[in-house]
Amino acid sequence: MKSTMLTTACAALAIVCSSTAFADSGGVAQRVVAPPPAPEVQHTALFSLFHTGNPLTAATGGITPYHTDSVVCPASAGSCTLLLSSMVEIGGGTGDEWAIDVSVDGSPVDSGPYQGVQISGYVIGNWSNSVSVTPGHHKVVYSVYLNDDATIYTWSTNTTVMKP
Repeated sequence: MKSTMLTTACAALAIVCSSTAFADSGGVAQRVVAPPPAPEVQHTALFSLFHTGNPLTAATGGITPYHTDSVVCPASAGSCTLLLSSMVEIGGGTGDEWAIDVSVDGSPVDSGPYQGVQISGYVIGNWSNSVSVTPGHHKVVYSVYLNDDATIYTWSTNTTVMKP
């Protein structure tokens, strides 16, 4: 009975209990604290590239690039983290899903989560992520993925190179 009461009380208080700790503490439930997380690595920004455009680019179904950045991770850094973000406005679609797709050196950064459904008016999507790269030259390609045709209107990109 005491064990069941202990388990129920500990669960209600969201604490970790054991029958040994309960007995050793004179019947008082003890809270076991997890160790603190590892400290975060501080990064320093080496440089940022911010671009905007309004190309009125006709985009057909599939992937249509709208901007490319070339960046360098210096050998002295050992490695770099690229902070990547973009905003895109599209319009003139026929009601199908669309996504912002970003790749580094030909490899997608992520699965390009869908932004929603394009409509006959205008829609805006935002995307951000980060990726680690080795020292050297890297190519970042910002693209729109469409299941249908649409027009790419205003867009902006931000590529920041960070070192640990």
